[in-house]
Amino acid sequence: MDVELIRKAKSRDPDAFTELMRLQMNSMYKTARQILQSDEDIADAVQETILTCWQKLDQLRDDHAW
Repeated sequence: MDVELIRKAKSRDPDAFTELMRLQMNSMYKTARQILQSDEDIADAVQETILTCWQKLDQLRDDHAW
């Protein structure tokens, strides 16, 4: 994953965060699809995940894991 993109997102750059979410959208959707059945529930779960990521972005640690 692009470390610079993560650093920008952590500094609350909305474009960097949007790009990170775009890059992970397929994985988030596939995971939600395996657990949930309704398209509406899947969309809600992905939306909640994105919101939680934004809210907790400052808690992201361990630069070496990226």
